[in-house]
Amino acid sequence: RLSRLGPEGAAFARAVAVLGEGAAFAHAAELAGLGEASATRAFDALGVAEILRREEPLGFVHPLVAQAIEAEIDAGRRGELHRTAARLLARDGAGREPVALHLMQAGGRGDPWVVATLRAAAAQALAQGAAEAAADWLGRASEEPPPAAQRGALLAELGRAEAALGRPRAAERLQEAAELAAADEEAARICADLGRTLAIQGRADAAARAFERG
Repeated sequence: RLSRLGPEGAAFARAVAVLGEGAAFAHAAELAGLGEASATRAFDALGVAEILRREEPLGFVHPLVAQAIEAEIDAGRRGELHRTAARLLARDGAGREPVALHLMQAGGRGDPWVVATLRAAAAQALAQGAAEAAADWLGRASEEPPPAAQRGALLAELGRAEAALGRPRAAERLQEAAELAAADEEAARICADLGRTLAIQGRADAAARAFERG
């Protein structure tokens, strides 16, 4: 049914699949690269074909169809669509979490905006007690990768979040962050966190060395 609707229908359906349930018509049209008239025709045709619901906010009649359409998009292209979707949502005032969720599915491009956005979302998540989400978002930010001048601070944030979750790589992150710290005072704070993390892991000798260094 989708193949019979032509390139406009396919592009609009892919955009809705990437944006997810409840997508705004304007965002789907922009992500699909369609003008308002073309997007309206595509939306109407997809509704008649019973692929999309015929009302806003947008969504698929059957969720499995959304998954199938998104899965058929080339991985590189799918990542770029998620990156663009994140920028559209951020531009129009969406919360940090939906923006971060799209960025989690976008490939790394060394984009400082992505790093800053994920760090801000992680800080908000930590303030709300959601350490797991924060650690995941900071881990994704570290893979972007961040500008060299920000890597130490980012690793410190990631290490602290992972330490709160008891993740084994927390000490490794904090160790590297301490080595990259631009100021002695910041390095000392990181060493204190490193020492506590190592002590909790039962690595008393390494913990003592971290505290001595701090």
